[in-house]
Amino acid sequence: MKNNIFFDKSIIKSFSLLGYLSFLLIGNILIYVYLYKLCERHLNIRNQGLFIVFVIIGIISGLSSVYKVITSKN
Repeated sequence: MKNNIFFDKSIIKSFSLLGYLSFLLIGNILIYVYLYKLCERHLNIRNQGLFIVFVIIGIISGLSSVYKVITSKN
């Protein structure tokens, strides 16, 4: 059996890491959007600026988590 480039371990490992990082980033953003929705529901606050702040905090949190994962991997 020949070595197939599509089943190379390093390529599969890279795609696995890419998928993990994307879920990590999007997950953090969605958590902060959910927190905004909770604040909106329970505190009756409807403010677009607050939504944008929560999304930006989610992005920063996600990028921080991604950076920690990337720097810890060898």
